[in-house]
Amino acid sequence: RGTDVFHSRLHERIGPNGQLVALDLSLPAKHLCRRDRAKAGVHWVLGNAEYLPFENATFDLVFHFGGIILFEQAQRAVNEMVRVAKPGAIVAYGDEELAKRYPEGWRKFLLQRVNPTRLRERPNQPRALVEAQEHAIYGGLGYLTVGKRFWAPRAPIYVPTTSVLNEPKHCPK
Repeated sequence: RGTDVFHSRLHERIGPNGQLVALDLSLPAKHLCRRDRAKAGVHWVLGNAEYLPFENATFDLVFHFGGIILFEQAQRAVNEMVRVAKPGAIVAYGDEELAKRYPEGWRKFLLQRVNPTRLRERPNQPRALVEAQEHAIYGGLGYLTVGKRFWAPRAPIYVPTTSVLNEPKHCPK
């Protein structure tokens, strides 16, 4: 959910016949989704990105930006994003960070002091994400990884055995 920056743009792109599912962990977001439920085609779910409350191969597109550096298990969250994507679906995720090639100097020093989480390592690209490309964005202050979900019929699929949430909590009507 975050600041809702991407939801309206994504909703425009999927059109009137598509459905946009937005997930957030916070209760304040749940209250906001009650307020915003009038937005046609947006289905708000309360859940944890590290244990997505969706079945394997559910979505045609998975998009997440921001907050990955704050996750306790960032790699697990990225793996979950790939797990819920259909074979061949686009998976795009990114976050703020200081790219390794960001120039040394006072600006980098200040940015690191203001937000030390920028020093965390980004998650590894999951093996099931193919044709992936990483893009530096915001002048080296962030990255976006975009790829496709690979599918091998005999490859094992990760199915989470435990979840922080027993069932997805949907916004009340």
